[in-house]
Amino acid sequence: MGVRAPETGCLEQDLRDYADAVVRDVSEPGGLAELRRAVASSTVARDAYVVERGRRLQEILDHSRERGEHPPEALDVVDQIVAPMCLRALLGMGPLTSAYVDRLVQRVLTLSWPLRP
Repeated sequence: MGVRAPETGCLEQDLRDYADAVVRDVSEPGGLAELRRAVASSTVARDAYVVERGRRLQEILDHSRERGEHPPEALDVVDQIVAPMCLRALLGMGPLTSAYVDRLVQRVLTLSWPLRP
């Protein structure tokens, strides 16, 4: 599996597309099984899972900075977007809808706004 999302040139849309890719990944039986294995595995295997998925996110944030935008930090995106979606998927806590994804993206952008230069 793995999360791939094209860049649109707009941070907000890029984060939505990234989040949508995460939703697709954890909603597929193979993707959810891989997430479960990563959670239950050793630190090395878990780190490999995180690094693989985090690389694309960091590219999106770096390209945003290069365009003159002020993106949140990668860990903030993980905490505010990726982690809640993964928790919902792991625990079967309801659907990962477009409206839910939009709220998560708006939240990370709003929370990071005061921290931006």
